[in-house]
Amino acid sequence: ERRLQEEKVEEKEEEKEGDAEAAIREKEERMQRLARESAERRAAQQKADMEAINARRAAMAEEKDGDEPGGGRGGGVSGALSKGDAVECRHGGGAQFYPGKIARVNSNNTFDIDYDDGDKERNVRQSFVRKLGGGGGG
Repeated sequence: ERRLQEEKVEEKEEEKEGDAEAAIREKEERMQRLARESAERRAAQQKADMEAINARRAAMAEEKDGDEPGGGRGGGVSGALSKGDAVECRHGGGAQFYPGKIARVNSNNTFDIDYDDGDKERNVRQSFVRKLGGGGGG
């Protein structure tokens, strides 16, 4: 009888060890998954940052070229962008551009944007705005 109790105690201890090992494995797997997800997020953010940099470079090159016909209505710093222009903007400074129109050219060289989906954004930096080709305001 005593031997039977000892065997039961040993079985319970082995179960606890097995449960502890399983818990450790689960934690390790979770940590590895979180590390992978974090790396993927960093890579996506770096890609978005590079896209933003490239968009800004393109915008700067376009401003430098000054090839926009009929530009300059909005003031010296705002370049060819003026009220009513169809544009694409990086909403909230994000990486993706969304279509909209310039609702107002502000004196601090920013724009108020009315997006095509009905959203509105105020004081958008010029570096987040690009004019849509082939279409003016209206």
